[in-house]
Amino acid sequence: MPSDASHQQIGKSVGAKLREARLAKKYTQSQLAGPDFSVSYISAIERGQIHPSLRALEIFAGRLGLSSKDLLASQPQKGKNGVSGFESLTGEIEETEWQLLQAQVALRQGLYEQAIEQLGELLAEDLSVKQLIFIRYVLGQAYIGADRLQEAENVLSEAVLLARDGNNPLYPRILHLLGEVHTLMHHYVQGQEYHRHCLELLKQQQSEDNLFLARVHFGLGKDADALEKYDEALDLFAQSLSCFDNLTDALCVESYWNTGQQFSQIADFPLAVFYNNKCLHLLNTQNAQSRRSEVYHYLGRILLEKNQEEARHFLENALSLPVNQQDSLTLASLHAHLGELFLSNSNLDEAHSHIEQAHNLLPPGSGSLVAADALILRGQMAYTQQQYADGDRFFEEGLAILERLGANEELSERQVFYAQRLEERGDVLKAINYLKKAVESRRNAEKRPPQ
Repeated sequence: MPSDASHQQIGKSVGAKLREARLAKKYTQSQLAGPDFSVSYISAIERGQIHPSLRALEIFAGRLGLSSKDLLASQPQKGKNGVSGFESLTGEIEETEWQLLQAQVALRQGLYEQAIEQLGELLAEDLSVKQLIFIRYVLGQAYIGADRLQEAENVLSEAVLLARDGNNPLYPRILHLLGEVHTLMHHYVQGQEYHRHCLELLKQQQSEDNLFLARVHFGLGKDADALEKYDEALDLFAQSLSCFDNLTDALCVESYWNTGQQFSQIADFPLAVFYNNKCLHLLNTQNAQSRRSEVYHYLGRILLEKNQEEARHFLENALSLPVNQQDSLTLASLHAHLGELFLSNSNLDEAHSHIEQAHNLLPPGSGSLVAADALILRGQMAYTQQQYADGDRFFEEGLAILERLGANEELSERQVFYAQRLEERGDVLKAINYLKKAVESRRNAEKRPPQ
């Protein structure tokens, strides 16, 4: 962690200095952006949400009549050898590595197109094979985030060709990500092949990365589910959960992030890279809770379809597990499934209790699959009580979440279910409208990206 003296040396942030210099020149953000950058990129820098690459700093400084050093640090400090942090940068970290870090940060912030632009610039440079592999891996993630799946498939396939003969530690992760792309494209057999190859490598390496192992098993489970291999899917989801049980909650993300930003502003880039990478690692671990609840979502659904008695035993046992007691989203998923089970058996008191517990466990504004389940179940419960206005509201809010998530297969099924309930209560026109929406959702689910 930086000392008090280090804090005093940080001075104004890059974003603050950039905004100050822009206003002094009476430039708008659009004028500073020019043809090379977006206004949103300039705005994000000035708000301190992202740090620009060194190349971008040089361009901005040129337009503002400054040097990039003027924007980088307000008080360049001399080291023991009399060389400033900025001047010693070349000896400490290559600009390529710094730009790559910035692209990763943009990726984590959901700025996918910005990350794609930054990574595309890097690929035009003279790089080592190791760098080319890693850049393509990160670029594949950015393309997935931007829903540019065919481009993701292309760049990850190139990464596989570069990595498979060199014992590269990223190779299993590239295979997994390529499997995810094929699953998203509804190429489930190909997705399954890549996921299996990845899992074989991890077993050979005796990997202890339980978060990654959980994700690979989950990917295989989703492929098996889509191919209607339900017993295989159940086993894979169970293996995924066993991996999650060995994970602990990640803490101190904000502290690591702020420390990394502080070191970057005083041009101590090796330490900035170190703390930002720790931040990214912890963010990955925190995602384990939402992933665990997603596993329970699919696992519970398959169990309910196969054997309700077995499903009830599994769900009630899962509620009592200490690891799940610390995870409100997983608890909400379990209560939602139990609510659905009791509702299907007309045990309305038990159903109402579990459905309300699921709803109360969700954070306000939750936009997850679990939240969609809970809302649609509240709609069903309201319909059984002939509270149709409330029921319609719950149904439509739950369907809207599925639509935002792009979960078109589930959306189509739930739209058909809602249409049937509408028809039963005599609202035929609205029922027809939702049947049309269900057809459109099914078409969206079956679409393939252009080959």
